[in-house]
Amino acid sequence: MHTFLDAATNSISDFIDLKSVFLTDIVGVYTTLEQLPNELFFDLFTYLDVQHLYNAFCGLNSRLNHLFQSYQNLSLTFDEKTDQLSMKSYAPYIVQLIIDTSINCDFSQFPNLQTLILCDGNSKHLKQIQPTMLPNLTHLSFLLGSEFTPSSQLIRDAFSNKFPFLRHVNLGLIDDVVTISSWSTSPSLRFVSIRSSNSLIVSAILGSCPNLDHLQLHIFNNSRINVPSFSSYNHPLRRFTLWSHSIELTFNNIDILLTYIPNVQHFYLQTVCDMPFVDLVYGLIDRLNLLSRFDCHVKEMMNSSDRVGNLTIVHQLHPCFNGIKCIKKNDNFRIFATE
Repeated sequence: MHTFLDAATNSISDFIDLKSVFLTDIVGVYTTLEQLPNELFFDLFTYLDVQHLYNAFCGLNSRLNHLFQSYQNLSLTFDEKTDQLSMKSYAPYIVQLIIDTSINCDFSQFPNLQTLILCDGNSKHLKQIQPTMLPNLTHLSFLLGSEFTPSSQLIRDAFSNKFPFLRHVNLGLIDDVVTISSWSTSPSLRFVSIRSSNSLIVSAILGSCPNLDHLQLHIFNNSRINVPSFSSYNHPLRRFTLWSHSIELTFNNIDILLTYIPNVQHFYLQTVCDMPFVDLVYGLIDRLNLLSRFDCHVKEMMNSSDRVGNLTIVHQLHPCFNGIKCIKKNDNFRIFATE
């Protein structure tokens, strides 16, 4: 018993003294590990790496085996330190898998996998992201840099309900409109994050995802955004995140995107603009009648002699603008942001 406690304690440098928790109850009476409630075990599991968790708990007794196997949040970070031999024993219970190495990992070992996060672009890993291999996938994220582009087949699968439980996707760069015509409907998707500059992609995503709650769009160049043919301009999207870093987005381009999503209630905007910030805010409130929260980081590229309006006017327009502050200004620009 003491060996288990020492191993668990050593795996968490900033955790509390586990021995005192396990061996003393709230009235100071010594008890046994088996008498602790399930809830305390599950709380402890959140602090332990799955490899240490498996080595510490599995095999002690049938109850602890059952607790380990029934825990719904087992996560594994697969990297150079992972013992693949022992991994085979607990892989069937893994719910979240983070790939952080180019070492090949066979996804078929994880039949209950729901969340997949790739931090390394091994082509063998990418090829395994198929509905037959990952039928229970709910979350898929690629953290592979700004230039990563998923395959056309994967994009088609994501937006055609091939992953029937998929709710959250962070796909990277999507700008190829060739495959749009082959998309169908993906009613399970609630969150989509992409990089693109093509409004056809945006409208196609909205058309394919009728239940989408949150769309994140990173505009990566300043090409003109045009209004494509789209059957509906009344998508129920409630949250929209739009950013372009150092690239200027004109209000016309922003407004074109908002024509698809007039029901947005929470809008985050990060961009550079060459119009008065107060005019930008006026335009947003006119377009988004249901807006209740607005967060931003907007660089207004106007010299001090050409500026109009002030934060008092902005704050008076709508309560959702009360948190906006001018965090930096000089003779050439001002930066408006929310905390």
